[in-house]
This record gives sequence, C-alpha cells and structure tokens, in this order.
Amino acid sequence: ACLDLMIHRAALRLRARFELSADEFRGLYVSDAQVDALLDAKQEVTAARPLSAQIAKQWPGALAALADHDRWKGLVRRLALTVPEEQILFIALAPHLDPKYGPLFAYLNDSVERPYLTADLGMRLLELGPTHPARWMLGTKAKLRARGLLHELPDSMPAGYAMDDALAAYLMGASLGYALAMEGVQVLGADAC
Repeated sequence: ACLDLMIHRAALRLRARFELSADEFRGLYVSDAQVDALLDAKQEVTAARPLSAQIAKQWPGALAALADHDRWKGLVRRLALTVPEEQILFIALAPHLDPKYGPLFAYLNDSVERPYLTADLGMRLLELGPTHPARWMLGTKAKLRARGLLHELPDSMPAGYAMDDALAAYLMGASLGYALAMEGVQVLGADAC
C-alpha cells in the first residue's frame, strides 16, 4: 500500500508537470486510466502533499512488516542496509511481488521499454532530490550492487536496475536450493565433494 501511494503521488506530479493532451500516449500505451485501475485509484485525483504525509506515516509500518520476515530481516541486518537502501531494495522487489508494478514503473519512466527501477524513479518515489547522496546507492561500488542485491540491466538507458530472480524467490519464501537452481548453481552433497 505504501509503494502504491508513492507511485500515485509521482503519477500526480508527472501529470501536473506535463499536462498531457488526449492524443499523446504517455509511455506509448500505459494510459492514465490503466495506472488508476492498477492502483485502484477510484477516488478523485488529490494533491500530492496529503499523500506525502500518508506515505511518511506508512513507511515505518511497511518496513516493520518486512522485518517480520526472517529472510528480509537477516539480509538487512547482515549487510547493515540504511533505510533508503532498504526502501530501494523493496522497490526493486515489487515487480516480483505483483506484476502491476512493471507497467507502473514504465509509466513513470515515460517508456514501455523501461518497466524497471531507475535512479531517477527511485529518487522521485522516495522524494529525494536529484543531488541527494542516496542517489549514489545504485553506483557500481555501492552496497546494493557490490553485494549483488541489484544488478544493472544490459542495454538500458538510462540505467535500469533489477533484483535477481533467485534473490527475489528466496526473499519470497523459496528454498535456498531452489533459488540457487534458478541461477544454474548446483548444490552438491558432502558425498560428492
């Protein structure tokens, strides 16, 4: 729900900034109506400011709910992730949790060819300015990428980032053996060594 509110707020700001006419195709084919339907936004479009207050109230609860899952909690604790790093990681996990996030990310990235997390999208969703130090948490040597939690998508411009399917599967409850098998890693028993 918190991520949906963040996307709704970003979509409202985007619509207000560009005021698209009816004959333009935002993101080629991801329409305002489709975004509203995906977000179950049946109420009238509201100002983004009240949404920001709602999001600020919901984030701690959303992160606490994630911390109830041992795998997520262990990952965050072992790698000493900061709150913005944890939020970005959750945003990258979202398309694995619900396929609606692909079209929503494409809409906010203004291209159906970009249904993924970008640095700009992350900063807009988290309401961090373009020069905020958190922007660099997606850098090559930053923890999220250096530790293999996120990888840069090949041939993506601007650079897109995704969570490996195996890590997402593990975080969502798949066995470690299954998650490793998804990556083509064979787990050998002690006898085989």
